[in-house]
Amino acid sequence: MDCNSNGIPDECDIANGISLDCNGNGIPDLCDISTGLCEDENNNGIPDECERLQGQIHLNFWNDIWKGTLEESIAWSNTHYPSSANRSDLCHYEDPSVAPLYILKVWGWLIPPATGEYTFWISSEDKSALWLSSDSNPIEPDIQTSICQDTMGSPPHAWFTRPSQQSNPIHLEKDIPYYFTAIGQKEHREYYLSIGWAGPTIGNIATGNVIVVDGRFISTDRPEQDCNGNGIFDNIDLSLCSSQDCNQNSIPDECDIAGETSRDCNGNGIPDECELSYVFNDCNGNEILDECDITQGTSQDLNGDGIPDECGRKIPGLLRREIWDWASYTENLVGSIQWIQTQPYTSCDQLESFDFSSRNTDYYIARLWGWLTPPASGDYTFWIASDNNSGLWIDTQLKSIFSTTAICTVVGRTEYQEWNSMPSQQKSKPIYLQQGVSYPVVAIMNEGKYGDYLSVAWAGPGIGNSPTIIQGQYLAAIIPYRDCNGNAVNDFDEIKQGICSDCNQNEYPDECDIFQGTSQDCNANGSPDECDIVSETSRDLNGDKIPDECQVDVRVEPVVVLVDPAGTSEVRTQLPESIAAVVRGGRYFVEIWASDVGVVNTGLTGMYVDVGFCGQTQATQLNNGGIFTEFASGTIQSGKVDEFGGSALPSGGGIGPEWVRVGWLTISADVDIPTCKIELQPSSSGIAALTRGLINWAYVQLGSRTIQILPPARSYDLDGDKTIGVGDLSLFAGSWQKLVPPATAGHDFDCDNFVGVGDLSWFATGWLKATNNPTILYPACTPPPSAGIPLPPSSWPGTIPSPPVMEDVLVGLALRDTASSKDTASNLPDSVGEIVPGGTYYLEVWSSDAGDINTGLTSVYVDLEFTEGAVTVANVSHGGIFTQFKGGTVGTAGIVNLGGSTLTQGVGGNPVWARLAVIMLTAKQHKISFMLKPSAWGVSAYGRGTIPWSKIAMGNLEYPSIGRWDINQNMRVEFDDFSIISENWLLSGANLSGDFDKSGWVTIEDLAEFVNHWLEE
Repeated sequence: MDCNSNGIPDECDIANGISLDCNGNGIPDLCDISTGLCEDENNNGIPDECERLQGQIHLNFWNDIWKGTLEESIAWSNTHYPSSANRSDLCHYEDPSVAPLYILKVWGWLIPPATGEYTFWISSEDKSALWLSSDSNPIEPDIQTSICQDTMGSPPHAWFTRPSQQSNPIHLEKDIPYYFTAIGQKEHREYYLSIGWAGPTIGNIATGNVIVVDGRFISTDRPEQDCNGNGIFDNIDLSLCSSQDCNQNSIPDECDIAGETSRDCNGNGIPDECELSYVFNDCNGNEILDECDITQGTSQDLNGDGIPDECGRKIPGLLRREIWDWASYTENLVGSIQWIQTQPYTSCDQLESFDFSSRNTDYYIARLWGWLTPPASGDYTFWIASDNNSGLWIDTQLKSIFSTTAICTVVGRTEYQEWNSMPSQQKSKPIYLQQGVSYPVVAIMNEGKYGDYLSVAWAGPGIGNSPTIIQGQYLAAIIPYRDCNGNAVNDFDEIKQGICSDCNQNEYPDECDIFQGTSQDCNANGSPDECDIVSETSRDLNGDKIPDECQVDVRVEPVVVLVDPAGTSEVRTQLPESIAAVVRGGRYFVEIWASDVGVVNTGLTGMYVDVGFCGQTQATQLNNGGIFTEFASGTIQSGKVDEFGGSALPSGGGIGPEWVRVGWLTISADVDIPTCKIELQPSSSGIAALTRGLINWAYVQLGSRTIQILPPARSYDLDGDKTIGVGDLSLFAGSWQKLVPPATAGHDFDCDNFVGVGDLSWFATGWLKATNNPTILYPACTPPPSAGIPLPPSSWPGTIPSPPVMEDVLVGLALRDTASSKDTASNLPDSVGEIVPGGTYYLEVWSSDAGDINTGLTSVYVDLEFTEGAVTVANVSHGGIFTQFKGGTVGTAGIVNLGGSTLTQGVGGNPVWARLAVIMLTAKQHKISFMLKPSAWGVSAYGRGTIPWSKIAMGNLEYPSIGRWDINQNMRVEFDDFSIISENWLLSGANLSGDFDKSGWVTIEDLAEFVNHWLEE
């Protein structure tokens, strides 16, 4: 046709833009008007139907949504409009009931019939509010900017129920469009929302005549706007698709962007809210496209996968599953989607296919989502099967996953992987997918009771013609980053930035691999064993992927001590302590200890090592001890001892966890040096074990020690007479138990800024000796010695456990009728079995140096506690051993710093007990407790300084009973006890109940004693 007679077919006129066809009927607009097919009342050459749709307004509503306050409903509509709303249009400003429970938004443009002051009213069944803009531009509702509100609900058209329903007068201009919107919420089945007004030509305020706003004055489109200035009204631009309106606000997208009512962070001409596709391109939910988060620097993307690091990273082969437990069951999947978008999920995991059979729980919503990449281009068909309701969405436009309806659904339930139960619903229409493109895909399932499962299958190019479960090879998902070490930094960032190492490149920090047991670290160096071997920091001679040092068969360690080893034990359960420094001019000893620690522990029969040391020190004597005495050898050379050791025949020793001493070297400290290394080295003779022959050096761990040789810091010759005696002791006594200062610094021999028992233990090593005597021991003023280290088990976990506390000193109590006749005993004396009120007793305190190094005790001070008011202390004596600096302050509930000191070597050396003090007391009751506690003054041993309280075992005495007369032990002497005596009356025998005088008979004498305690408690 050529309706305008211009010699050009109409379709060409339209196609070439010569003629417009705003209503899309294939006829040029001017022909529509000239032939009467369309009206043009304003004679502007545009069919009226294309200019505006007057007489209607928009209604958006969200079903199955309820918010407690109007403010929450407003926030919901602002956040979820328009992506998840249902939509229809109204012919006047009254909303019909659309569902039993929902939030609604009514909006459009109001065109006043005359210029003047207008007043508005709102009436609704539940809470609601009305907004009116000052021009035609849309506004975002806020409770503070509404012009009127129905805050409690009112009857229909009851405009004057409360003042808040009425607005202030508002000036409006004739024929100028004003944007307006109302938001309400509905909880009950019956609902209404009405907007009324009065003003010039409309109603009458004076008479209360309020008129419902009707179709003559409202429009769904902004009338006759041309926001982009292209000479075409916006509504025509939108109807011709020359402009887009992705957010459905009747404004061309380019105007939304230009007017900054919408963002376009990536500059592609599409408002960001239209591109926000669920979690697929806004994973952190901040309403900013992920790509913009990354380009703007608000998020990092260290691995370059296009996913902000705070969300995790895109992992091929997986599908993400999120679960909302305790969710209400509904067949309304849209309602389920809306609900989970406002709630945090309760658990999250990953699947390796688009299928799970059961969680064995009820009432939950499951969301499975990720990206689907087809193996070839072509049409694909999808199926879904579930128990209960489910739906599947795939976003082929790569914009908004829920902008279209589900491609297939289940209403109710199917059997597991049953594809044909609901053919019209379960199976999708063919969908074209392009090879290499990753499409967002989501499945939602709402589980009620009993069985629960969800499966998604497909068919198409590269898959086959029958339903096939979608496998992980076609899927990818965002998996949250791990923070395995709990430092609030994701593991990948730590590795990428070099904060943590990942030597095996499994994207886990090495420390987490080790902690979680996915990698072993047998040598406890913080690096997985496999990395130690690859980097050659560890050997693996037998190729079993375990570092050789972790398969140690024999350990040999040097230990530096000051005390002469001749008086100490040669077998220990843990490696002894080694000192860190010695004093120039003195001597020290290097002990060699060994243990058979391998899986097969038969004992060591031959032990020979070379011992190297710095040139500032020199070995002066060798001693092979009392175990490795066969074929003993050792040659002193400059800076070393060659082939030191011996053999232990026939059975050997040192079976782990036992340590055995091979021998020791006496060494002189000749020259000051900050680091003197003492190192064990392989010998020519080697090491042998019973029935196992020579041990390969690869499986022998040879230890070393580094010490300091320091100049002498203190001298015990305080009066300068070249001898250490009473004069020096009298000077030392002036500083006893004082801080430095006021104590003299020269009296603080152990350099701890306090003069006490530790200093006396060192001073005692020089007592009555000339100052040049080599047996005098001087402590070096350095940090305390390293703790003894126990043997690691043969299957070494990597971290060396803390050594068990070994008892070095014992302090015990004995309560006696008479005091012991001597100050020493081979065993702790026995105590009385019971206490008689009014009786006199002697509470003795005994001590013994019970550890492996028994040089004797020089000071023992303890606190004694007893039941308050239970005894009267008559006298405290200290005997004949601990006579120096005697202490003991008596109180009503104990004695503080009870004890004394001695300068004699070897006091109380195991198994000998030495008496510290005797307390003469009178008992006031039967039930008394005596307890020893740590004191402020402490305990020390000859040449070993202060002994830590953790290595001191202290005894207690408990007398809980009222005595032997309470035969049945019910804490009362009464008739039941008398009945027992009656049963044994005049009987003879050993240990008879009631034989209190131990005569072998229960007689009148026993009864008389019993009666004396009648009814005692």
